[in-house]
This record gives sequence, C-alpha cells and structure tokens, in this order.
Amino acid sequence: LAFLSPLVLSPDGLTLGTNKWAPSVLSALVMVLKKQKLDNILSSSSGGISPDICVDILQGIGRLANCEPLKTRIMDEFMPDLLEFQRHHNRNVSDAANQICLSLGFNEVESGVRDAYRLGDKFILSRSRIVEAMARDEIRRLLTEIWKPSLEVTDVE
Repeated sequence: LAFLSPLVLSPDGLTLGTNKWAPSVLSALVMVLKKQKLDNILSSSSGGISPDICVDILQGIGRLANCEPLKTRIMDEFMPDLLEFQRHHNRNVSDAANQICLSLGFNEVESGVRDAYRLGDKFILSRSRIVEAMARDEIRRLLTEIWKPSLEVTDVE
C-alpha cells in the first residue's frame, strides 16, 4: 500500500479515479503502524515489523501528507504515534517520521516538539490563517466588483 501512495495522488490517479482511495490507503497504513505499536506493548517485546518496512510505510504516509485534504486526517489519527516514531532507535525510521512532519508544514524546530497537542494547535492556527487569507481575497474581489462601476461613473463626470 505504501507504494500506491504516489499513484493515488498523481495526475494519472486523478484521471483514473484512484484518488478517491487515498483516504483508505492512509487509514490502512496508519492502522498497520498502530497495530504494530499495540502488539509491542501487549507482548512486551521489540519484535514485529522490520525497520525497513516501517520506513516504507512512513514514506507512504509522507507522500500522502503532501495532499492538503489528508493533512488534517494525519494530524487527527496519527500525530501522537508519529512523535513516537520520531524517537525511534533506528535513524531511518526517525528520519521518515520527521519528513512527515515537514510535509505537514512544521519546520525542523517544531517537528522536534514532543507535544502532539501543541503541534495540533499550531496546525489548526496555520489552517485558520489560510482560510482567513482566502476570505480576505474573496471580500477584496467582491468589493472591487461592487465599487468598480460607481468609480467609473465618477471618473466619467
């Protein structure tokens, strides 16, 4: 599934209609990592999936993190677990988890924060700023359309 991530978001995926599967692919990848974490806790062992497979899964999630609609879902479903993967003993796993944070819009310093709630608040704040900017642009456009005819009349007189 991790290797399908680029396909479902590609322009070919848009024309083939496979992009509708992106949320399902994301959920499946997240579930594999969460189940692995739960199994390790319950069995008190460090066995399980290999770090290479974990890196592949995290890279798949990282590719999906470039899709704006999926960013909120990643934050909601996976952020606390992602922070744990950043502290993984295998450097490749922690780098892949850090790359997801960068794809979500966090900088290097922010991605080093260990508080999922703080990162969630920052994420929501940045999203609200985007919505605010879009609303300002729309209001500006509408006001220009409304006032332009009256300004033209004034210029003619």
